[in-house]
This record gives sequence, C-alpha cells and structure tokens, in this order.
Amino acid sequence: MEAGRKMDYKEGDLGGRMRKFILGGVAFLALFALGAVIVQIQQGNINSRYDGQIVYEKNCQSCHGDNGQGGLADEEGNLGFPALNNGDWYNRPNFSVPCIVKHGKVNMQDSTLIMLGYPDLSATDVANLMNFMNENWYPNEALVTPLDIETTWRNCK
Repeated sequence: MEAGRKMDYKEGDLGGRMRKFILGGVAFLALFALGAVIVQIQQGNINSRYDGQIVYEKNCQSCHGDNGQGGLADEEGNLGFPALNNGDWYNRPNFSVPCIVKHGKVNMQDSTLIMLGYPDLSATDVANLMNFMNENWYPNEALVTPLDIETTWRNCK
C-alpha cells in the first residue's frame, strides 16, 4: 500500500459486489415471476375452473341444475330454464353467453322464463364461468380470457 493512501475497502470487496449482484438477480426473478402470475390471473388461468364452479353454483345452478341439465319444468314438461350441457344453443348465431350473463335474456327459444342478468359479475368471473362450462360440457372450446369477455361486452346488442 502506498504511503498516505487509505485502502478503500469497497475496491477490493468482491464479496460485497457479489452480494449486490445476487440480490439484484433475485429481485429481477421475483418481479418476473410476479409479472407472470399477473398475466395468468388476467387470462383467467389461476384457479379458473374452481372459481368458475363457484360462480356457477352461486348464480346458475339453482335454475340450470347442478349438472347443467336445466330445470324448473312446467306442467307440460317444458324446461323453464334450458339445459346448459346440451351444446345446440352454445354457438348459435347472435347468441352470446357473456352478454346474456351480464344483461339477461327475454324470449329465449329454449325457455319459458326470463333470465335476469348479473351485471355485478366481473369479466374474470364470467371467463372463469365459461371455462368451467367448457371443461365440463364443451371440452373442444378454447380458453376464455377476461379480455375476450370485455371485448364481447362492447358488442352486446
């Protein structure tokens, strides 16, 4: 060491620089993982089926049945609320599950009763509901995301 020059411990402190490097890397990975989780939540992938089942049980099951078989038949045997597990209605032209869930429907061809809307359900709730229905009754349907639901809602008639 030169006379009169103090040793700067930071210059030679490889352990301190390594510690900062490692902590920076850990922080970066934590932010990356958090970002990935947020994307999965926005897409409706986190607990989507389970959350959709809860939405179904709370809002749909009492009228459409515990297995989507329909319910509340009248004296002639016509279902008051249509079966949801029978796919002929699912992809009809001018028929939008997200719009009907949000706004309700009057004069459905499969129903003798009016379905009230659920405007308080979020796009994530409806995406999870549809993913639950798709997994159980329409396995060839694509994953539905909250963004899909919001886009559909903008076009409801």
